[in-house]
Amino acid sequence: MMLFKINKMWNLYKQLNTRFLLMFSLSVANLLLMHVFLALTVRFEYPFKIDAIFSNLFSCLIDTTFLFTLSLLLTWGHIKRSLFLTYVLTALLSFCNIFYSRFFDHYLPNLAFMQWSNLNDTNVMESILTGFSWIDLFFICWVILFYWLYKHFDSQLLRTRYLSTLGWLWGVMLSLVIFFITVHSGS
Repeated sequence: MMLFKINKMWNLYKQLNTRFLLMFSLSVANLLLMHVFLALTVRFEYPFKIDAIFSNLFSCLIDTTFLFTLSLLLTWGHIKRSLFLTYVLTALLSFCNIFYSRFFDHYLPNLAFMQWSNLNDTNVMESILTGFSWIDLFFICWVILFYWLYKHFDSQLLRTRYLSTLGWLWGVMLSLVIFFITVHSGS
């Protein structure tokens, strides 16, 4: 019986596009890193409990799926370019929010996007340069990993079964949310 279940799980795994899942997951991980960093340093969701982890993971999946869908529309259905655009957007958003929170203990507000002229001030630039931290190396490592994956994965291989892989990812996430709600509804 156990062998049958393992065989069934292996057949399900073969139906997934693991290359697509890996590249998509790096975009989700960018946003998740941002939420976890701000939750632990700024303490927005303190104490950081299991429900906050699921909530943040679910919102990161929603945001990344939205950005990927938007990227698909902008690139006329090119999966590889869409994954690249999604990754760049999530990495920039995550890095900028983490960097901004080091100075202001808050997420980056929309009004800050209109204040690019402040970057001409030398005092602002000096404070930005002193604001870099060891966690910024994490972004550099992920950019290198994503670039390597982007160069080595064929566009046609990324295109196959990407919708079923996204559906599987959403199914797993919704199953976890339902399980969490069911288990913790009494407490």
